[in-house]
Amino acid sequence: MGLLFDEHPLVLSPTLAKVLGNLNEAVFIQQVHYWLEIKKQTGKNFVEGRYWIYNSVEDWLKQFPWMSSATLRRTIDNLVQKGYVVKGNFNQKKMDHTTWYTLNYEKIMEIDNKIRVEKEEAAQIALAALQLEEMEIPEPLAEQAADRIAQNEQIDLPKCTD
Repeated sequence: MGLLFDEHPLVLSPTLAKVLGNLNEAVFIQQVHYWLEIKKQTGKNFVEGRYWIYNSVEDWLKQFPWMSSATLRRTIDNLVQKGYVVKGNFNQKKMDHTTWYTLNYEKIMEIDNKIRVEKEEAAQIALAALQLEEMEIPEPLAEQAADRIAQNEQIDLPKCTD
């Protein structure tokens, strides 16, 4: 079947796409990460403390055939401007203008940590709300507890296991 992975699929993180607000940017970052991991395994293209990959626009378009050249360039420029992608030129020949790319993993980890904390907080709030539902608390106390949760205050929760 031609549309169901007879060819090498591209990976997409829905959370990354949501954070970036752009599917093309999320796919591009994931693909750069994929190639950087291969470079890391081979030990090639390690420059200035980072692994790098390089591709011409034409080579990138082979990996992203739904993008036009203008869309690809805009995608890369947006990611560079946002600080997720770093561009460089480490070519041996001065005439070679092939651009090298790496990811700013520090910036990506900041977002990853923020999302993790938000998920943990949401889980704590959901657990506290569930525990409040299960407890028989006089109405005024229940309202006070709900207000504390709504204000995102830390509350002591009993440790429980799944």
